[in-house]
Amino acid sequence: MEDKQLEDRFLLYCSQTSLGKNLTKAARLINYNLDWGYIVRKTLRNAVFPQVYHNLTELKGNVDKGNSSFWRIFGKMQAAWYAMLSSKLVLYSELRNILQVLKANEIDFLPLKGVALAEAVYSKKELRQFSDIDLLLRNRGETEKAEKLLLKLGYHLDYPIPAFAYEFKKEKHGLTIEFDLHHFLPGWSEYYSYPMIIDLWDAPINATIEGVHTSIMMPEKMLLALSLHSFRHRIFTLRDLCDTIEILKRFPLFNWRIILEHAQEEAWRYILLTFLSLVSYSCKRLEIDLLPKGLLDRINNGFLNLSLYKNLEFPKSYTFLCYGCNKKCKHCPVIIKENIEKWRTGIIPERVAPFFWIYFWESALIFRFVHSPGTSLKCYQALTTKLIKQSKLIRESLGLY
Repeated sequence: MEDKQLEDRFLLYCSQTSLGKNLTKAARLINYNLDWGYIVRKTLRNAVFPQVYHNLTELKGNVDKGNSSFWRIFGKMQAAWYAMLSSKLVLYSELRNILQVLKANEIDFLPLKGVALAEAVYSKKELRQFSDIDLLLRNRGETEKAEKLLLKLGYHLDYPIPAFAYEFKKEKHGLTIEFDLHHFLPGWSEYYSYPMIIDLWDAPINATIEGVHTSIMMPEKMLLALSLHSFRHRIFTLRDLCDTIEILKRFPLFNWRIILEHAQEEAWRYILLTFLSLVSYSCKRLEIDLLPKGLLDRINNGFLNLSLYKNLEFPKSYTFLCYGCNKKCKHCPVIIKENIEKWRTGIIPERVAPFFWIYFWESALIFRFVHSPGTSLKCYQALTTKLIKQSKLIRESLGLY
């Protein structure tokens, strides 16, 4: 495999909302013979296009006139940037309309993920990429009320999963607007034994989104949701890193005690440990000091997979968690999730779909009613017995707090 260390390091710098103290380093790298095709592919894979384009506009004054590969790519990125801004105008117009309707009908909701982070956490909302809008409602009854309102506004129910969410779509100005209404976090919690976020609706923060006064979840719950979302999708991206850094910068009085309380539960312990280990390692490379010293040790003494940290290539796949698992568990939620994605993207043929759904529901019921909470993550427990307990010296040499 071709060595892309310079490209990976450059992308890490540019994946943040500001280059900050890494400006000089990035400026030095930009005139190296970088593979710009690779950088763009990784930018899209990590969902950090707005941050990278924003930082390239700051760096372009340092680029040699003869660096034709950069200028060619930058021109294409500039066109894509303006196209993205145009689509965001349509998306925000719909967002404002729907939030006003929900408020008028006294339906409680919490904006989730992209829109909440863009509006209430990021200093410049255009730097947070998202393509759909997620709202959390208190229960299924509230979700069904919101469903009726969305249908009146011209949306159609595209992908109903009554257990946890309803996916709505609408065509407008040549764009597909998608709204996802949730009444559970995480989505699969009714079937699989993913851990729950405690008191999710407690102590929300006041926010104004597109002129509508609303609330968002407290920053500690945002971080929990990010780590759980990352685990469910089996991948850690530079966007996950940027989101976490922006949360910690925006809320300097972040209450780590809430994170540690969740980490008392076995499933949460390994999810948080994996996520925060990646955050810690990356922050050290960015020379950002945001995590408390000794945090990882307090969650779990010394658990760390060194193979994660051999390079700066992102995204990081969570498949490393399964490297010691040869059981190929038929009902493993990770395997089920992969098969769902294969079916939805057409890799699993339509003619076998009925058999696939029998397999899916059988697995869901087994995890829901046979296994106790945390059992679906038993591979984590087995893994810890196979990994070397890292000494404090080794962790410090890796730059972990």
